[in-house]
Amino acid sequence: MFVIITALSLSACGAVAPVPTMQHYLLDVAPKQNSGSAGAQIAQVRVISMPDYLNQSSLVMMVDDHRMQIARYHSWADRLNDSVARIVEYEYNKRLASGVEIKDCQYCYSIALSIEHFYPTSEGDVYLVGYYQYETEQRETVKQRFNLSGKMKADGYQAAVAEMRALLVLLSQQIAEQSRP
Repeated sequence: MFVIITALSLSACGAVAPVPTMQHYLLDVAPKQNSGSAGAQIAQVRVISMPDYLNQSSLVMMVDDHRMQIARYHSWADRLNDSVARIVEYEYNKRLASGVEIKDCQYCYSIALSIEHFYPTSEGDVYLVGYYQYETEQRETVKQRFNLSGKMKADGYQAAVAEMRALLVLLSQQIAEQSRP
């Protein structure tokens, strides 16, 4: 009897599912697309604050009211605040490079981002909420809120990352329209 129980126990252990492989995601564009193709570097963008749940390597998803799930096998390949700043800076400069003539200008403007919420939901929505601030030519500081949302095109973290990037491009467009030098 003991031999049968032991044999059944050992065979059940062999049926354990394999551990999923770790998936790493990049939020910003490939270096070949990002290097120098935006033209003049009119503005420098920096992230001045980000919520604690984003200051770690794992992706997060809101699964229901007030509850975030931290992914075990899905993480950022780079620091999220660095990626956010690179995307917004690149897209902002790309939008303005064609319509603005600024001579001898390297980072003439500074834009500070404060991210309050940035996450996908289990229902397929993605949210980006916060504010940005910049200084006008008259040296006045302007603070502007943003509240953007999008819909994932498919299920899963890969689709969530794609929509998160799309919202950052939309934010860059909004900043460019409102802070045009």
